[in-house]
Amino acid sequence: MKEELKLQVLAIIVGKMIDAGWKELDTAPQVMNKFFATAVGRKEAQIRVDAGSSDSWWVNGEYRSEGNNVLAAMDLFIPFDMDQRLVAMKIDAYLVEAEMRIGSSYAARLLHPVLPGQVLEGEVLPPESELMSRGRQLLDDIAKEIRAIENIARR
Repeated sequence: MKEELKLQVLAIIVGKMIDAGWKELDTAPQVMNKFFATAVGRKEAQIRVDAGSSDSWWVNGEYRSEGNNVLAAMDLFIPFDMDQRLVAMKIDAYLVEAEMRIGSSYAARLLHPVLPGQVLEGEVLPPESELMSRGRQLLDDIAKEIRAIENIARR
């Protein structure tokens, strides 16, 4: 039963990422990538889903900008037995935050004044102000839903 829950939660995580445009790498099914257009060309972001040390999935990402991983310190731990709706919302929030950080990276910010609304290769993120506004609103909405589900679970 525990193994079944574990796999169900993983399927939700991977499914939500695929729905958001992330793709599984053939060599590592729990490593997802997505390419973003920047002023320096197409850049890859990766998100890994690993089994954590204490009955949870560990979600962590990497996107390099100016030598730094802008997705560092965004680790997310999803217990194998977490409510499936809560898993979906936490992954949605994680992906919104990740794309906001990528859109705020130096090379992505440079793209917008240079070629607004045009594609270099891959996806074009909206201007930073619009991205941040939409992302913050979505994160607020998700946080409210998560609190509501957690309150119901406590009863």
